[in-house]
Amino acid sequence: MTDRPHEQVVFHEDAATGLRAIIAVHSTALGPALGGTRFYPYVDDATALEDVLRLSWGMTYKAAVAGVNLGGGKAVILGDPALDQSDELLAAYGRFVDSLGGRYVTAVDVCTHAGDLDVIGMHTAHAVGRTTAAGGSGDSSPVTALGVFQAMRAGVRTVWGRDTLAGHRVGVEGLGKVGYRLVELLARDGADIVVSDVNPVALARVTSDFPSVKVADGVLTSSLDIYAPCALSGTLTAATGGMIDAQLVCGAANNQLADPTVEEILRGRGIIWVPDYVANAGGLIQVAGEVDGSDAATVRGRVEGIFDRTVEIFALSRALDITPGAAANRIAEQRIDSV
Repeated sequence: MTDRPHEQVVFHEDAATGLRAIIAVHSTALGPALGGTRFYPYVDDATALEDVLRLSWGMTYKAAVAGVNLGGGKAVILGDPALDQSDELLAAYGRFVDSLGGRYVTAVDVCTHAGDLDVIGMHTAHAVGRTTAAGGSGDSSPVTALGVFQAMRAGVRTVWGRDTLAGHRVGVEGLGKVGYRLVELLARDGADIVVSDVNPVALARVTSDFPSVKVADGVLTSSLDIYAPCALSGTLTAATGGMIDAQLVCGAANNQLADPTVEEILRGRGIIWVPDYVANAGGLIQVAGEVDGSDAATVRGRVEGIFDRTVEIFALSRALDITPGAAANRIAEQRIDSV
């Protein structure tokens, strides 16, 4: 992360429902801080706090680079959603969001869904990404996957001088909502796809729907053209950065770098990394469309524009002899500082 401090970090507990949550507002320079709510069984409070701080920082930069008039925030609910989630807990969480008076706007994230936002949205006006029946834009995973696909195409143009994934070997790690949709787009474009997931149900769904897909025990150890991390954070470490057999890294996961220095390791090995907050901005762009009243066609056009933004970042990276991550940060900070 950069050294730009968070504006506000709020811890909250509700004894009646067992809710324990943290909301982190990193920046409201460009508008209300928008970011999803992650429901996750963290090993301890310190780990949850570290995650929400990193994720909210990423949302600030994601919004700035994507060109939307929103700031960056994030929330985490501490607990196991399979055991702890209830409508009463979500209602209490909605009241917590509402207590911030609109400085933070919530959406879906890991282990939260549009239906959950319907419940949360009954207790605060500051919730987006609800189901279409409830007046929201619905599931954001298709447009998130589309944005990753467009960023990947930009990477393929930079590395191989082509605009198609056809014939390229792509390893998709993580087959959740976005990973599945990304496999769908890659298959349609003719890519040679290798997948892995710790969830056998998710793995079975993909192999059933896309019979040409190959399964690997670990995508990271496979010989690839492109590695697409679409699971949880931090898969790119000093160790894995030194062993990846690919020329391009582009995926949907947030905070892919365990440490910013990992990008230098990748660069030293001739591997190009597409900054995660650039590639996975499609979901943010969709819910930003809810905020500003844009229609679906306008939102899709903005998501497809991730291709051009990624090309711009690579061009700046080459011109200044800096990493794509540093180039993306520079573009984001220039926009934030111009306000």
